[in-house]
Amino acid sequence: MSEFYNSNDFYERPSKRFKYECELIQFDLGYLTKDGEILILENKYVDIEYNDKMYKPILHFQTINYAKIYIICNLNNNIDNDYITDIIDINKGYTLNEIFNYFIKGIFSIGLLQYFDEDTNKGIRIIKDIHDLYHESNSEIKLHYTTNRQTKGNVAWRSITWDLFLEFIPQIIN
Repeated sequence: MSEFYNSNDFYERPSKRFKYECELIQFDLGYLTKDGEILILENKYVDIEYNDKMYKPILHFQTINYAKIYIICNLNNNIDNDYITDIIDINKGYTLNEIFNYFIKGIFSIGLLQYFDEDTNKGIRIIKDIHDLYHESNSEIKLHYTTNRQTKGNVAWRSITWDLFLEFIPQIIN
């Protein structure tokens, strides 16, 4: 043993979370099917070559009454895919701020996993209806994150049961 070792000097990790610590979020992995849908892989730590264009980083960010909504990376045709690949790495953790900033800029696509398309017994979960944030099918989601609840047409909040980006929703100012 080292001469500096003292059996009474054990480091005990703090049990409280400090205010300056931020939680890092890690993306899961999905497989792009020939139909343009995403098959969610059960093991997100699959040892694959990430540069394969068939594997896409995905992240569940919202749950509504009948479905889960996912962010899908590297599908937006308006953005250079090489740039996105450099941003999102499935082996790295991201702050909620980083993810939301990419999301609101329209860098990610959005897809829907409806509960009737999910067969958890067989391990099959497929994300469908994939579009970018500024597509008309995502107008409610866009309004939800860019305007407050009093804005006409902002009705998405009525069916949301869980929201990863809850702290970014504009609040009503009196």
